[in-house]
Amino acid sequence: MKKSIISILTIILCLFICSCNTNEDKYYFVNIPFATYFDTTGYIVCEYNKKNQDPYDIKEDINNDLIPLLDELEQTFAGNASKISYSLTKEVNSKAGKEIVEVNEYFMEVFLMAKGITSNYNKFDITCGALTSLWDISNKAKLQYDSDSNINMNNNFTIPSQDKIDAAIDTIQSIIEYDDSNIYIHNPNTELDFGAIAKGYAVDKIKELIINKGFDFFVINFGGNVYIHGLSKQDQYKTIPVSIQVSSNGTSNLIKLYETNTAIVTSGINNRYITINNVKYPHIIDLTTGYPINNNIESVTIIYEDSALSDAFATLVLVSGVDDGIQIIKENNLKGLIVTKEKKIYMVGSLSYQLLDSSYEIIKK
Repeated sequence: MKKSIISILTIILCLFICSCNTNEDKYYFVNIPFATYFDTTGYIVCEYNKKNQDPYDIKEDINNDLIPLLDELEQTFAGNASKISYSLTKEVNSKAGKEIVEVNEYFMEVFLMAKGITSNYNKFDITCGALTSLWDISNKAKLQYDSDSNINMNNNFTIPSQDKIDAAIDTIQSIIEYDDSNIYIHNPNTELDFGAIAKGYAVDKIKELIINKGFDFFVINFGGNVYIHGLSKQDQYKTIPVSIQVSSNGTSNLIKLYETNTAIVTSGINNRYITINNVKYPHIIDLTTGYPINNNIESVTIIYEDSALSDAFATLVLVSGVDDGIQIIKENNLKGLIVTKEKKIYMVGSLSYQLLDSSYEIIKK
Protein backbone atom coordinates (compact mmCIF):
# COMPACT_ATOMS: atom_id res chain seq x y z
CA MET A 1 0.00 0.00 0.00
CA LYS A 2 2.83 2.34 0.89
CA LYS A 3 4.44 1.54 -2.46
CA SER A 4 1.19 2.40 -4.24
CA ILE A 5 0.91 5.69 -2.39
CA ILE A 6 4.54 6.51 -3.19
CA SER A 7 3.96 5.59 -6.86
CA ILE A 8 0.85 7.78 -7.03
CA LEU A 9 2.68 10.65 -5.34
CA THR A 10 5.55 10.20 -7.78
CA ILE A 11 3.19 10.34 -10.76
CA ILE A 12 1.42 13.43 -9.37
CA LEU A 13 4.77 15.10 -8.74
CA CYS A 14 5.95 14.33 -12.29
CA LEU A 15 2.70 15.69 -13.75
CA PHE A 16 3.07 18.81 -11.63
CA ILE A 17 6.66 19.34 -12.81
CA CYS A 18 5.66 18.77 -16.44
CA SER A 19 2.75 21.15 -16.03
CA CYS A 20 5.05 23.79 -14.54
CA ASN A 21 7.51 23.37 -17.39
CA THR A 22 4.70 23.74 -19.92
CA ASN A 23 3.73 27.05 -18.36
CA GLU A 24 7.24 28.43 -18.28
CA ASP A 25 7.99 31.52 -20.35
CA LYS A 26 10.09 30.39 -23.30
CA TYR A 27 11.02 33.00 -25.87
CA TYR A 28 11.91 32.36 -29.47
CA PHE A 29 12.19 34.32 -32.70
CA VAL A 30 9.89 34.04 -35.69
CA ASN A 31 11.08 35.30 -39.06
CA ILE A 32 8.50 36.87 -41.39
CA PRO A 33 9.90 37.61 -44.87
CA PHE A 34 8.00 39.80 -47.30
CA ALA A 35 8.21 39.95 -51.05
CA THR A 36 9.62 42.69 -53.25
CA TYR A 37 8.34 46.20 -52.67
CA PHE A 38 10.13 49.31 -53.96
CA ASP A 39 12.49 46.82 -55.69
CA THR A 40 13.59 45.55 -52.29
CA THR A 41 12.83 42.47 -50.22
CA GLY A 42 12.68 42.54 -46.45
CA TYR A 43 11.85 40.66 -43.30
CA ILE A 44 10.62 41.09 -39.75
CA VAL A 45 11.94 39.16 -36.75
CA CYS A 46 9.62 39.10 -33.73
CA GLU A 47 10.29 37.61 -30.33
CA TYR A 48 7.36 35.56 -29.02
CA ASN A 49 6.51 33.53 -25.94
CA LYS A 50 6.04 29.87 -26.85
CA LYS A 51 3.81 29.44 -23.79
CA ASN A 52 0.91 31.28 -25.39
CA GLN A 53 1.87 32.08 -28.98
CA ASP A 54 2.23 29.96 -32.09
CA PRO A 55 4.71 31.09 -34.78
CA TYR A 56 2.43 30.08 -37.65
CA ASP A 57 -0.46 32.06 -36.19
CA ILE A 58 1.86 35.04 -35.71
CA LYS A 59 2.97 34.95 -39.34
CA GLU A 60 -0.59 34.68 -40.61
CA ASP A 61 -1.84 37.48 -38.37
CA ILE A 62 0.95 39.88 -39.31
CA ASN A 63 0.82 39.10 -43.04
CA ASN A 64 -2.94 39.71 -43.10
CA ASP A 65 -2.20 43.36 -42.31
CA LEU A 66 1.35 43.73 -43.63
CA ILE A 67 0.74 42.80 -47.26
CA PRO A 68 -2.18 45.23 -47.79
CA LEU A 69 -0.14 47.96 -46.06
CA LEU A 70 2.90 47.46 -48.32
CA ASP A 71 0.67 47.23 -51.40
CA GLU A 72 -0.91 50.58 -50.55
CA LEU A 73 2.41 52.24 -49.80
CA GLU A 74 3.96 51.08 -53.06
CA GLN A 75 0.87 52.17 -54.98
CA THR A 76 1.24 55.56 -53.31
CA PHE A 77 4.97 56.26 -53.73
CA ALA A 78 6.32 54.25 -56.67
CA GLY A 79 7.91 56.72 -59.08
CA ASN A 80 8.00 56.95 -62.85
CA ALA A 81 10.93 54.51 -63.05
CA SER A 82 8.92 51.80 -61.30
CA LYS A 83 7.59 48.89 -63.32
CA ILE A 84 4.19 48.85 -61.59
CA SER A 85 1.45 50.15 -63.86
CA TYR A 86 -0.14 52.64 -61.48
CA SER A 87 0.83 54.68 -58.46
CA LEU A 88 -0.52 57.88 -56.97
CA THR A 89 2.87 59.51 -57.54
CA LYS A 90 2.75 58.57 -61.22
CA GLU A 91 -0.72 60.08 -61.47
CA VAL A 92 0.42 63.33 -59.83
CA ASN A 93 3.37 63.49 -62.23
CA SER A 94 1.27 62.77 -65.31
CA LYS A 95 -1.17 65.55 -64.39
CA ALA A 96 1.46 68.18 -63.58
CA GLY A 97 0.50 71.49 -65.14
CA LYS A 98 -2.94 70.08 -65.99
CA GLU A 99 -5.04 68.98 -63.06
CA ILE A 100 -5.37 68.99 -59.29
CA VAL A 101 -4.96 65.47 -57.90
CA GLU A 102 -6.54 64.14 -54.73
CA VAL A 103 -3.95 62.33 -52.58
CA ASN A 104 -4.08 60.13 -49.49
CA GLU A 105 -2.73 60.72 -45.97
CA TYR A 106 0.43 58.73 -46.61
CA PHE A 107 1.30 60.87 -49.61
CA MET A 108 0.69 64.17 -47.86
CA GLU A 109 2.57 63.19 -44.69
CA VAL A 110 5.71 62.27 -46.63
CA PHE A 111 5.36 65.22 -48.98
CA LEU A 112 5.32 67.66 -46.06
CA MET A 113 8.19 65.86 -44.34
CA ALA A 114 10.32 66.09 -47.47
CA LYS A 115 9.31 69.70 -48.06
CA GLY A 116 10.52 70.56 -44.55
CA ILE A 117 13.97 69.13 -45.30
CA THR A 118 14.15 70.93 -48.64
CA SER A 119 13.40 74.25 -46.98
CA ASN A 120 16.78 73.96 -45.23
CA TYR A 121 18.88 71.96 -47.69
CA ASN A 122 18.80 72.41 -51.46
CA LYS A 123 20.56 69.09 -52.11
CA PHE A 124 17.41 67.22 -51.10
CA ASP A 125 14.24 67.75 -53.13
CA ILE A 126 11.53 65.29 -54.15
CA THR A 127 10.83 67.38 -57.29
CA CYS A 128 13.99 65.84 -58.77
CA GLY A 129 12.13 63.09 -60.65
CA ALA A 130 12.89 64.40 -64.15
CA LEU A 131 16.61 64.32 -63.35
CA THR A 132 16.63 60.87 -61.76
CA SER A 133 14.49 59.53 -64.62
CA LEU A 134 16.93 61.02 -67.13
CA TRP A 135 19.85 59.08 -65.65
CA ASP A 136 17.66 56.07 -64.68
CA ILE A 137 20.62 54.48 -62.93
CA SER A 138 18.64 52.17 -60.63
CA ASN A 139 17.05 50.37 -63.59
CA LYS A 140 20.19 50.41 -65.72
CA ALA A 141 22.18 48.93 -62.83
CA LYS A 142 20.02 45.80 -63.04
CA LEU A 143 20.99 45.39 -66.70
CA GLN A 144 24.68 45.76 -65.96
CA TYR A 145 24.98 42.25 -64.55
CA ASP A 146 24.71 39.03 -66.50
CA SER A 147 23.21 35.80 -65.23
CA ASP A 148 26.44 34.98 -63.38
CA SER A 149 26.29 38.29 -61.50
CA ASN A 150 29.41 39.51 -63.28
CA ILE A 151 29.62 43.03 -64.59
CA ASN A 152 28.57 43.16 -68.23
CA MET A 153 30.69 45.90 -69.75
CA ASN A 154 29.05 45.49 -73.17
CA ASN A 155 26.31 47.98 -72.41
CA ASN A 156 25.17 50.98 -74.37
CA PHE A 157 24.87 53.35 -71.44
CA THR A 158 25.71 56.95 -72.22
CA ILE A 159 25.94 60.14 -70.22
CA PRO A 160 22.93 62.40 -70.88
CA SER A 161 23.69 65.57 -72.82
CA GLN A 162 24.33 68.74 -70.85
CA ASP A 163 21.27 70.35 -72.44
CA LYS A 164 19.04 67.55 -71.14
CA ILE A 165 20.64 67.71 -67.69
CA ASP A 166 20.16 71.48 -67.52
CA ALA A 167 16.54 71.14 -68.64
CA ALA A 168 15.90 68.54 -65.93
CA ILE A 169 17.49 70.75 -63.26
CA ASP A 170 15.14 73.56 -64.30
CA THR A 171 12.15 71.41 -63.32
CA ILE A 172 13.32 71.15 -59.70
CA GLN A 173 11.71 73.40 -57.08
CA SER A 174 8.60 73.91 -59.16
CA ILE A 175 5.73 75.80 -57.56
CA ILE A 176 3.36 73.32 -55.91
CA GLU A 177 -0.05 74.18 -54.48
CA TYR A 178 -1.58 71.83 -51.94
CA ASP A 179 -3.99 71.46 -49.06
CA ASP A 180 -4.75 68.54 -46.74
CA SER A 181 -5.77 66.19 -49.53
CA ASN A 182 -5.01 67.80 -52.90
CA ILE A 183 -1.89 68.73 -54.83
CA TYR A 184 -1.16 70.63 -58.04
CA ILE A 185 2.26 70.96 -59.69
CA HIS A 186 2.55 74.04 -61.91
CA ASN A 187 5.43 72.93 -64.15
CA PRO A 188 4.19 70.20 -66.53
CA ASN A 189 7.73 68.78 -66.76
CA THR A 190 8.25 68.40 -63.01
CA GLU A 191 8.21 64.88 -61.57
CA LEU A 192 8.10 63.86 -57.93
CA ASP A 193 10.49 61.14 -56.75
CA PHE A 194 10.07 59.75 -53.21
CA GLY A 195 12.91 57.26 -53.62
CA ALA A 196 15.05 58.80 -50.87
CA ILE A 197 12.36 58.65 -48.19
CA ALA A 198 9.53 56.24 -49.06
CA LYS A 199 11.24 53.04 -47.95
CA GLY A 200 12.09 54.58 -44.59
CA TYR A 201 8.49 55.70 -44.21
CA ALA A 202 7.35 52.15 -44.97
CA VAL A 203 9.53 50.89 -42.11
CA ASP A 204 7.89 53.43 -39.76
CA LYS A 205 4.47 52.12 -40.72
CA ILE A 206 5.55 48.49 -40.30
CA LYS A 207 6.91 49.42 -36.87
CA GLU A 208 3.53 50.86 -35.86
CA LEU A 209 1.83 47.68 -37.06
CA ILE A 210 4.09 45.36 -35.06
CA ILE A 211 3.87 47.47 -31.90
CA ASN A 212 0.08 47.38 -32.16
CA LYS A 213 0.31 43.59 -32.35
CA GLY A 214 1.82 43.64 -28.86
CA PHE A 215 5.41 42.57 -29.55
CA ASP A 216 8.02 43.95 -27.16
CA PHE A 217 11.11 43.08 -29.19
CA PHE A 218 11.42 42.99 -32.97
CA VAL A 219 13.69 43.89 -35.86
CA ILE A 220 12.64 45.15 -39.28
CA ASN A 221 15.10 44.93 -42.17
CA PHE A 222 14.02 46.51 -45.45
CA GLY A 223 17.13 46.76 -47.58
CA GLY A 224 19.37 49.39 -46.04
CA ASN A 225 16.62 50.42 -43.63
CA VAL A 226 16.69 48.68 -40.25
CA TYR A 227 14.59 49.34 -37.17
CA ILE A 228 15.18 47.72 -33.77
CA HIS A 229 12.56 47.90 -31.03
CA GLY A 230 12.91 46.93 -27.38
CA LEU A 231 15.18 44.44 -25.63
CA SER A 232 15.11 40.68 -25.99
CA LYS A 233 14.05 38.56 -23.04
CA GLN A 234 16.67 36.01 -24.09
CA ASP A 235 19.90 36.60 -22.16
CA GLN A 236 22.14 35.66 -25.07
CA TYR A 237 20.66 38.37 -27.29
CA LYS A 238 19.23 41.39 -25.45
CA THR A 239 19.56 43.36 -28.68
CA ILE A 240 20.63 42.26 -32.15
CA PRO A 241 23.70 44.01 -33.58
CA VAL A 242 23.37 45.70 -36.96
CA SER A 243 26.37 45.15 -39.20
CA ILE A 244 27.53 47.81 -41.66
CA GLN A 245 29.33 46.67 -44.79
CA VAL A 246 31.25 48.51 -47.50
CA SER A 247 32.63 47.09 -50.73
CA SER A 248 36.22 48.16 -50.12
CA ASN A 249 36.68 45.44 -47.50
CA GLY A 250 34.90 42.78 -49.55
CA THR A 251 31.79 41.21 -48.11
CA SER A 252 33.07 41.41 -44.55
CA ASN A 253 31.31 43.43 -41.89
CA LEU A 254 32.98 46.74 -41.14
CA ILE A 255 31.36 47.65 -37.83
CA LYS A 256 28.56 46.41 -35.58
CA LEU A 257 26.14 48.77 -33.86
CA TYR A 258 24.37 47.81 -30.64
CA GLU A 259 21.39 50.15 -30.45
CA THR A 260 17.67 49.81 -29.78
CA ASN A 261 14.43 51.75 -30.23
CA THR A 262 15.94 53.37 -33.27
CA ALA A 263 16.22 53.23 -37.02
CA ILE A 264 19.62 52.49 -38.55
CA VAL A 265 19.62 53.49 -42.21
CA THR A 266 22.57 53.17 -44.57
CA SER A 267 22.95 54.74 -48.01
CA GLY A 268 26.00 54.16 -50.17
CA ILE A 269 27.49 54.22 -53.64
CA ASN A 270 28.22 50.53 -54.18
CA ASN A 271 24.86 48.79 -54.41
CA ARG A 272 23.37 50.60 -57.41
CA TYR A 273 25.58 52.14 -60.04
CA ILE A 274 26.47 51.94 -63.73
CA THR A 275 29.87 51.94 -65.39
CA ILE A 276 30.57 54.09 -68.44
CA ASN A 277 34.08 54.11 -69.91
CA ASN A 278 35.40 52.48 -66.71
CA VAL A 279 33.92 55.27 -64.57
CA LYS A 280 31.42 54.36 -61.84
CA TYR A 281 28.25 56.46 -61.67
CA PRO A 282 26.23 55.79 -58.48
CA HIS A 283 22.47 56.18 -58.36
CA ILE A 284 22.55 59.17 -55.98
CA ILE A 285 22.36 62.43 -57.96
CA ASP A 286 23.69 65.80 -56.83
CA LEU A 287 20.78 68.09 -57.63
CA THR A 288 23.02 71.16 -57.84
CA THR A 289 25.24 69.71 -60.60
CA GLY A 290 22.82 67.28 -62.23
CA TYR A 291 25.41 64.48 -62.10
CA PRO A 292 25.85 61.42 -59.88
CA ILE A 293 27.80 62.23 -56.74
CA ASN A 294 31.57 62.24 -56.92
CA ASN A 295 33.06 62.77 -53.48
CA ASN A 296 35.12 60.74 -51.03
CA ILE A 297 32.18 59.22 -49.13
CA GLU A 298 31.52 55.51 -49.56
CA SER A 299 28.51 55.17 -47.27
CA VAL A 300 26.49 57.04 -44.66
CA THR A 301 24.57 55.50 -41.77
CA ILE A 302 22.04 57.58 -39.83
CA ILE A 303 20.78 56.46 -36.42
CA TYR A 304 17.53 58.11 -35.32
CA GLU A 305 14.12 57.14 -33.97
CA ASP A 306 12.31 58.02 -37.22
CA SER A 307 13.16 55.79 -40.20
CA ALA A 308 11.77 58.11 -42.88
CA LEU A 309 13.91 61.02 -41.68
CA SER A 310 16.90 58.70 -41.27
CA ASP A 311 16.44 57.58 -44.87
CA ALA A 312 16.24 61.13 -46.18
CA PHE A 313 19.18 62.43 -44.15
CA ALA A 314 21.38 59.47 -45.14
CA THR A 315 20.96 60.52 -48.77
CA LEU A 316 21.43 64.21 -47.98
CA VAL A 317 24.64 63.63 -46.03
CA LEU A 318 25.98 61.33 -48.75
CA VAL A 319 25.49 64.08 -51.33
CA SER A 320 26.80 66.87 -49.10
CA GLY A 321 30.30 65.54 -48.36
CA VAL A 322 32.10 64.90 -45.08
CA ASP A 323 32.33 68.37 -43.55
CA ASP A 324 28.84 69.54 -44.46
CA GLY A 325 27.49 66.08 -43.67
CA ILE A 326 28.87 66.14 -40.13
CA GLN A 327 27.30 69.56 -39.62
CA ILE A 328 23.92 68.34 -40.92
CA ILE A 329 23.96 65.37 -38.55
CA LYS A 330 24.81 67.56 -35.57
CA GLU A 331 22.33 70.36 -36.20
CA ASN A 332 19.45 67.88 -36.57
CA ASN A 333 20.32 65.98 -33.35
CA LEU A 334 21.02 62.77 -35.22
CA LYS A 335 23.72 60.16 -34.80
CA GLY A 336 25.69 58.92 -37.74
CA LEU A 337 28.62 57.20 -39.39
CA ILE A 338 30.32 58.58 -42.50
CA VAL A 339 32.64 56.02 -44.13
CA THR A 340 35.14 57.41 -46.61
CA LYS A 341 37.14 55.86 -49.42
CA GLU A 342 40.27 56.65 -47.39
CA LYS A 343 39.10 54.13 -44.76
CA LYS A 344 38.06 56.67 -42.16
CA ILE A 345 34.84 56.39 -40.17
CA TYR A 346 33.54 59.70 -38.88
CA MET A 347 31.32 58.92 -35.89
CA VAL A 348 28.88 61.62 -34.81
CA GLY A 349 27.15 61.07 -31.48
CA SER A 350 27.56 58.44 -28.80
CA LEU A 351 27.13 54.90 -30.15
CA SER A 352 27.62 51.37 -28.81
CA TYR A 353 29.74 49.65 -31.41
CA GLN A 354 32.38 47.07 -32.26
CA LEU A 355 34.90 47.79 -35.02
CA LEU A 356 35.48 44.62 -37.03
CA ASP A 357 38.02 45.85 -39.58
CA SER A 358 41.14 47.31 -37.99
CA SER A 359 42.27 48.84 -41.29
CA TYR A 360 39.64 51.57 -40.71
CA GLU A 361 40.17 54.49 -38.38
CA ILE A 362 37.32 55.85 -36.25
CA ILE A 363 37.28 59.62 -35.85
CA LYS A 364 34.75 60.84 -33.27
CA LYS A 365 33.07 64.17 -33.87
